[in-house]
Amino acid sequence: MTVDAIAGTFVFFHRYDVSDAIEVLDTRSGSIATTGLCTTGVAGSGYGVAYFGGALASTGGPAPLRVIDTRNLPRIAC
Repeated sequence: MTVDAIAGTFVFFHRYDVSDAIEVLDTRSGSIATTGLCTTGVAGSGYGVAYFGGALASTGGPAPLRVIDTRNLPRIAC
């Protein structure tokens, strides 16, 4: 498992290699959910915002930067 970014109480990670889907762990509840994104580039975080360079929602064309603001996200339920 590789941690991609930590933003607030959320940890974004992928299990094997960068072609795997990015999952998110809510450290408040211990629940994990999939994001629907894969990453082929650099990830980072700060102030409750996660940044994914090369995060893909589809396979066509160059992928834009994806930004996920976690500051107002509700708790992920089990």
